[in-house]
Amino acid sequence: MEIKFGRRDLKIKTKNNIMEHPYKKFEGSLLWKLVDNSIDKLSNNSDIVEQTKREYIVGLICSEICNELFISPSTTNPKSSIKKNK
Repeated sequence: MEIKFGRRDLKIKTKNNIMEHPYKKFEGSLLWKLVDNSIDKLSNNSDIVEQTKREYIVGLICSEICNELFISPSTTNPKSSIKKNK
C-alpha cells in the first residue's frame, strides 16, 4: 500500500496489502467473544451504530479491560484470571 503526501510518500508493508488491526492477540479469546457478542446485541437493537470496523472496536475494549485489570492478553478466561472479592 502506498499513500501519497506530496513530496513524501508513506509505504506500509502488510500481508497481501491488507492492513491488520493491532488487536490480533485478543482474537479468539473468551473476552473477545464476550465483547463481540455484546456489541452484536447493541447493534441489532439499534442501540449503537458502528462507524469503525468491528475488529477495532472489540480490540480496543478488550485492550482497555486487560490494561485496567492487569490481565495478560494470553490469559483469556476472565473467570480464572480475576479473583472475586468476598
